[in-house]
Amino acid sequence: MGLFGFGNSNKTQIQMCTLKISTGLGQIEQEFQHSGGEVTPMIKGIVSALYNEARTLEKLMKPNGRTDWDLHRSLMVKWHDGREISFSTFESMLNNEARVLKIKTGIDIGIWL
Repeated sequence: MGLFGFGNSNKTQIQMCTLKISTGLGQIEQEFQHSGGEVTPMIKGIVSALYNEARTLEKLMKPNGRTDWDLHRSLMVKWHDGREISFSTFESMLNNEARVLKIKTGIDIGIWL
């Protein structure tokens, strides 16, 4: 993959993208706590931004139109609380949060690899 520039640069882009998504989910969690569980304009705005970031992440994980399963299995990323987790764990956590947010906001930020 290094021949076309997808190597470490792609991993770094994916790690940055996952951190942005994770941080946004942390912000949404805090906003829900402050709003008593109600969806606020702030939450809708963050979810809209996360939708775009999730689509970018899907493209990064599918550089040639197919999921890079080796990268999926081997990549470590950070969650908003500082924990380092596997990408597959990140994907599961994101998609769990996405289901709840879709019900509350109507916006699906889940990723489909």
